[in-house]
Amino acid sequence: AQEMTAGLTDNDAKVLAIYNWVDEYVKYEYYYNSRYSSEEVLQKKRANCWDTAYLIYKLCSAVNIKCEVWNGTYHFLNGTYGHLWNRIYYKGKMTFADTGRTGKNPIGQHGQGRYIISKSCVAKNY
Repeated sequence: AQEMTAGLTDNDAKVLAIYNWVDEYVKYEYYYNSRYSSEEVLQKKRANCWDTAYLIYKLCSAVNIKCEVWNGTYHFLNGTYGHLWNRIYYKGKMTFADTGRTGKNPIGQHGQGRYIISKSCVAKNY
């Protein structure tokens, strides 16, 4: 996290640096539950939504940015699955951020074709 945010003093810029790095370099790998630690995800550069959400959580925590992990059931275009994603303190409020599964979702937006059926916060660092 320190390397990803080196030279940045603004928390919103740090959030973007972390989120964009994960979105760019961590490729989606389909598996259930958790398989890799955050350290392994950084090394392997692949993970499912669970491990990606916890990676973002730990990276944000390392640079003192409020972050939560949310768990829910999503309806995707190809079926209904459990899913994990984040809420991050960004632009003055807690904002949903989701790099898992489809990637390339701007902070504050969820991917096309997904509908949240249920959700709950499962971890927060503040």
